[in-house]
Amino acid sequence: MMSTLPDATLPALAQVHQRLGELLFGQGDQAAAYAVPGLWLDPAGPATRRQVNPLRFFLDTIEAIAQQPAQPLVVGPAGGGWSQNAVAYNLFPPCRSRLRS
Repeated sequence: MMSTLPDATLPALAQVHQRLGELLFGQGDQAAAYAVPGLWLDPAGPATRRQVNPLRFFLDTIEAIAQQPAQPLVVGPAGGGWSQNAVAYNLFPPCRSRLRS
């Protein structure tokens, strides 16, 4: 049985969610073994890695994220001076659908 993503305001995430559900329905628990840190499953539990079904793991993770209440956008001070001493762990630059040559 496939569940639905509660918030349809995230169409790309809804597409990933739908595809994971389709794959899980087709493969069930026969998906390849995948290991994640134990703390990802239980922050209070042991840190040792644990085997999970990757389809079920990512489907459950997307659903858990979608269940969270919306958070306000945090905007730093104008001018960008704050970034001179910042550390960036992840960047998601905007993508262009077509590159001009």
